[in-house]
Amino acid sequence: MTMLEAVRRALAELGEVSNEELAAYVKRTFGLTVRPNFVPVLKAAVRDKENLEAWRRRAAEADGSPQSPS
Repeated sequence: MTMLEAVRRALAELGEVSNEELAAYVKRTFGLTVRPNFVPVLKAAVRDKENLEAWRRRAAEADGSPQSPS
């Protein structure tokens, strides 16, 4: 599992918590060490990926094309 996926799952489970809490949860749950000062970067990457996937879905629906796998 990647750090990005671990942070995505942690955010889904915990919601918005402090960087320290999220880093501790990722370590405890997934065994991955994430420095708390790196958490905002990973959160932004998760949001960007989700936004891109949503944009792709809307674009595919608009033109009737099948959705490409991610």
